[in-house]
Amino acid sequence: MVIILLALFSKLRYDIKVRKDGLDAPWQYTVKITWFARIISFVLGHDKGQVARIFGIKVKMPQMGDDDKGDKSNSGEEAEKPHPTQVRATQTTEKRLTDARKKQKRKKRHKKESRWDKIRNIYEQIGKEHIKEIIAISLAALKKLIKKIMPKKFKLRGKIGTGEPDTTGMALGGVSALSTVLDIHLEGNFEEKDLQLSLHTKGGFRLWTILWLALKFWRNPEIKRLRFILKSNKNKNKIRVRGKGAVYGNRAKPKHG
Repeated sequence: MVIILLALFSKLRYDIKVRKDGLDAPWQYTVKITWFARIISFVLGHDKGQVARIFGIKVKMPQMGDDDKGDKSNSGEEAEKPHPTQVRATQTTEKRLTDARKKQKRKKRHKKESRWDKIRNIYEQIGKEHIKEIIAISLAALKKLIKKIMPKKFKLRGKIGTGEPDTTGMALGGVSALSTVLDIHLEGNFEEKDLQLSLHTKGGFRLWTILWLALKFWRNPEIKRLRFILKSNKNKNKIRVRGKGAVYGNRAKPKHG
């Protein structure tokens, strides 16, 4: 329990450096992440690969590609053949489910609800005012989340050129809007295509903060109401095989008639 609390309240710090010295030059980058009072660290670089350390001891990173190949090659050998009784039970269940779907399809042949009708139905159930409230709640939660994970330092320098003076000017104009809140300074190359960038950003956040924001959003009354409506519409026409009959939504369909 103590370890979990320390993990939640320990600050996860990140330090990212990206550099490109020309349009044809390769990207150079280094990503460093430290957590749990810097006991755990992870470094990803263009020249170093992936390096993880715990208490300063290097930990071998798993090779996902090789493991996948090994799993695929051994899956056929290690897989056990299902028992004949299990096969028959599965086939019977699939047959019942197929028959139930056919009956439901025939029932809705003359009254088929399009995707737009479903969306409109959900929209009407939620209500216009509630939708506005949900959008406002979502935007507020997103704003808080971005504020928590935003880097404390953001420095971008460089020169860009698209090959056309007008588009280069438009690109610089768009970036200048961000320079009011971030430390960005880019020059324009109005004669030829060019891309020279030097980025350094670092910051940190606590996992407990993110978890708390997510819980507040999930437990909001408007979000709970939205989840209930979406779940009700999803399960409305869901078919489940139970015994010798099929269950449609929350009611059982009779076998005859």
